[in-house]
Amino acid sequence: MDSGLILFGVSPVWSGFAALVWIGVFQALGWSLWQMLWRGARSDTRCLTQSYGQIPTGLLALFFQQVLGMGGAMLLLLLLAVCGLFHWPGIAMAGGGSVGIAAVLRYRGSAIKTVGASDHALVTLPEWCALACAVLLSVAVSWRFPGAWDDTSYHLPLARAIVEHQSLVANEWLRFPYFPAFMHLLFAGGLLVDTWLAQWLATWPVAVTLLGLMGASRWIFGHSAWGVFAWALYICTPALGHSLGFAYVDAGLALFCMAAVLGVAIWAWPSAREHRALLVLAGLCAGFAGGIKFHGLVVAGGSVSAVLIVSLIWGSGKRAVGNVLAFGVPCGMVAVFWYARSYWMTGDPIHPAGASIFGYYLWTEQDLVLQMAEQATHGLSKQWVNFLPGIWHAHVPYLYAAFGLPLLLIRGNRRFWFVVGFVVWANVLFWFWISQVDRYLVPVLPLAALLCMALVRGLALLATSSTVGHEPTDMLVRCFWMLALACAGYLAYSSLIQWHKRAPLSAQREGFAEIALLHRAEELAPQYGERVLNMGYENAFFYYRGQLIGDWFGRAAFPRIADCSSACRMRPPLETQRIMQDLGVRLVLIHSGKFPFDEAQYSSQLVLLGKSGPGVLYGIRPTP
Repeated sequence: MDSGLILFGVSPVWSGFAALVWIGVFQALGWSLWQMLWRGARSDTRCLTQSYGQIPTGLLALFFQQVLGMGGAMLLLLLLAVCGLFHWPGIAMAGGGSVGIAAVLRYRGSAIKTVGASDHALVTLPEWCALACAVLLSVAVSWRFPGAWDDTSYHLPLARAIVEHQSLVANEWLRFPYFPAFMHLLFAGGLLVDTWLAQWLATWPVAVTLLGLMGASRWIFGHSAWGVFAWALYICTPALGHSLGFAYVDAGLALFCMAAVLGVAIWAWPSAREHRALLVLAGLCAGFAGGIKFHGLVVAGGSVSAVLIVSLIWGSGKRAVGNVLAFGVPCGMVAVFWYARSYWMTGDPIHPAGASIFGYYLWTEQDLVLQMAEQATHGLSKQWVNFLPGIWHAHVPYLYAAFGLPLLLIRGNRRFWFVVGFVVWANVLFWFWISQVDRYLVPVLPLAALLCMALVRGLALLATSSTVGHEPTDMLVRCFWMLALACAGYLAYSSLIQWHKRAPLSAQREGFAEIALLHRAEELAPQYGERVLNMGYENAFFYYRGQLIGDWFGRAAFPRIADCSSACRMRPPLETQRIMQDLGVRLVLIHSGKFPFDEAQYSSQLVLLGKSGPGVLYGIRPTP
């Protein structure tokens, strides 16, 4: 188990088979939830029979089923973790039960159709080819040794703690032990097999995002190739690219946010707005987003605001409260566990962000000030004059296309684009004024790319003097699809080339000098104990099977251990030894480049146990 967690000890064939099983479970569980959702609303489906107002079918149905399946799987994993049943037998029973429920619903003969009258097939051949490219990309980018930064400092360590304890636990030495952790439960499910599977589960949402973009494009444009181009824009964004393939939560967050907004946007269509099942669907997706990361609540807030505005402007004010509740209640029911847990354990429902209101726990006021100062270093100064340059600085130029939103609002599908544009711009404004970390834009980037493609399509129609009802020739459609597939194929080919050029996993592992020293610490655990203080290796938590402590924030904060009055450097060895004893630690791993120290002085007072690269491992001398 442990070697597999770090060294990719399971064969690729077994890992690939496990990935297929996860996809199957997502689909079975999602299909079951989809049937339950629409069966409960079947009596009201007469209002959904018109062109843009029908129950989502085809690609959109498949998309929402995968999203619901992932969300349902996370809820099942949460239940298992809370009950202390997070192990192979428990997960196998939960997965088997999901497939069994789907089979019962399927063979009872009352399933809601997923192919509408206007759909020739659930997924066409070109769409299958585009999806195949996305699957290849997800496999290629995730087959690498973990070590982007946040994955090994927080995400994977939290997931491994769940695996090791077979239940939901909080390692309070990690930076954010009480953050929402839906995606971490999926990572933990992957770690039961291998690290690659955990990284692939973090990347699979990218392929599902393509499914959603193609489905939305087919539904609104009548041609799904536009969704492929939107997906290409999204994939090529540096904000996503630098973490793509590693165990980050951003791709999953973006998937659920997009699903939530699409659900509201489809509901806003005149012939569907009376059907609240769409709002329930959107609320569930928003709840999962809020249970993945705090930023999911921002998208949920924008979405529920859009529901209220659409209800008041284009509908009956009497129904506004009911519409808001139809979205908000399922959203809150899905997400509330993580915030209630945080409040119960720390007194702060959004720990540590709410410390100035709810009180400090683990973090001090100095820690929070330091975190805010670090966040302020990203982007440009928060002034309106920097708003447009700020978008360019984040390397998301297609966000500028969203300024063309008014052009889309004059067309027949203006309510759909109003919802999408409103949520995108609300979140961009939040990003600009709160924290300009480029990854914080990722939740709305798929929607922004879709907006961009809508504007490009509109301009192309104007340039060719086409009318709205004009049907392109079959040859033009084929050529357009060939261009879209060439784009998707190029992205998949590029990822495969990068995979081929990447060093073998063993060589990638050797690039992390601290791993050898942490392995040495594991060997010395019987003599020195399993707890190790790190100074400058806060991204190495996943590489150590004992208890690693030390970070810029929290109980073992670097500024309170080292002398950071000017540039940080280690204190004299006797002072360091006293601090180590207060922390219950007898081993310290120091990054000499980040925390310089007098090696001769340290070696005379402490036991030098190992050196590797800039890392030095010391131990407190055993007492006679």
